[in-house]
Amino acid sequence: MLGVLLGVAGFCALVLWNLPAPYNPFAPLELSHEPTFATPLKQRWIAGDPAACRAVMEKEAARKDGISYAHDAIISKREGCGALHALRLLQGKLNYGGGVRLACPAMVSLLLWERHEVMPAAEEVLSSQVKRVLHYGTYSCRNVNNAEEGRRSKHASAAAIDVAGFELRDGRRITVLEDWGKETPEGEFLARVHEGACGLFGGVLGPDYNDRHKDHFHFELSGWGYCR
Repeated sequence: MLGVLLGVAGFCALVLWNLPAPYNPFAPLELSHEPTFATPLKQRWIAGDPAACRAVMEKEAARKDGISYAHDAIISKREGCGALHALRLLQGKLNYGGGVRLACPAMVSLLLWERHEVMPAAEEVLSSQVKRVLHYGTYSCRNVNNAEEGRRSKHASAAAIDVAGFELRDGRRITVLEDWGKETPEGEFLARVHEGACGLFGGVLGPDYNDRHKDHFHFELSGWGYCR
């Protein structure tokens, strides 16, 4: 019996050893790799390992066409607020007009989403490229729904971003408020990038969730795993 178990373990190890990096859950996460079933596992690991998350960002920044960012720790004396390992995005694949300040794992999720969901969807559905992502901000020391009492929003730990729309290089402007749910290329594009975010963020909310989200998508790192 022991020999059989050792044989099975050896076979499994051999299979893992020969898996391409994007499919190998033990291979380091790379932003250039197309997301696979192993990506969420890798994201969970870097969420609990600041050094591993920094390594992902550093490797991408070292690429010739890579991103640029700055370490920007958010220190707060208010309970439940702040992010010691936060980053400020200086330049991603897309322009955000500034204001993107996120905890490292959330930044990784955002960069995976823009590269592997937003950019391909724009070219395939809209026959254009995204010039700018419109957003309502990231870090904010507040409770959920800005309530006076209750649990902290993921924005309070710099683990969330609210995306309002997109500007295209051909001059079009697409917004969640105006284009969500429409049977148009713009509506199809929004549906696709919303769905794509669900595989890269723990929590995704949009207009179909409630009226508070009628004009934006809320993306956050969360253990709940919801997509609405």
